[in-house]
Amino acid sequence: MVSSEELIKIVKELYKNERPPTTEVPKVPQEGVLLNLFRTFENRLIEKCLLPPPQNAGINPLWFLGETERNVFLWRNKKSIKDAESYSFWLDVRKLISKRLAQLENKDPENPFLHPLWGSTAQHTDGRDSERHYLTELLRLYVPAEAHLAAISAVQALVSTISSTEGDPKYNPSKIVLIPLSPIQH
Repeated sequence: MVSSEELIKIVKELYKNERPPTTEVPKVPQEGVLLNLFRTFENRLIEKCLLPPPQNAGINPLWFLGETERNVFLWRNKKSIKDAESYSFWLDVRKLISKRLAQLENKDPENPFLHPLWGSTAQHTDGRDSERHYLTELLRLYVPAEAHLAAISAVQALVSTISSTEGDPKYNPSKIVLIPLSPIQH
């Protein structure tokens, strides 16, 4: 079996062989995975009953929170959803889980991050417990797969670059957006 690092090296060598010697290998983030790949990963965990269905607990899956941050980035940069194709969105799963857990600690009933029914008069402390449990389980399942998902993301980015036509790259390393968003990205 080929390790993740070996796979990336093989694809980089293929990339170098396909391009003129002056072409630089595209950079990929050191942390995180492509948002679309993570969405598939999380949905498969739910389908295989390794994670409880989030809609049953009235919570959102983590990929949805990642896409929400993607949409905030686009909105703040005066872009539409269709402009998302111009960017490469990478999700730092550990940081997003940490950010979400911190949001859940704010017990103010007017906190819009407590539950999806913002403005509801009902207290949803049990929803927060369900979401904490969900996120803890997701992180437990993600950690062993993290290196593999990162390698697949890197290879996918490199393959997109190789297969793109000159002047119209599908993967543009200058348009990488890391989620959760930092204040600089807003």
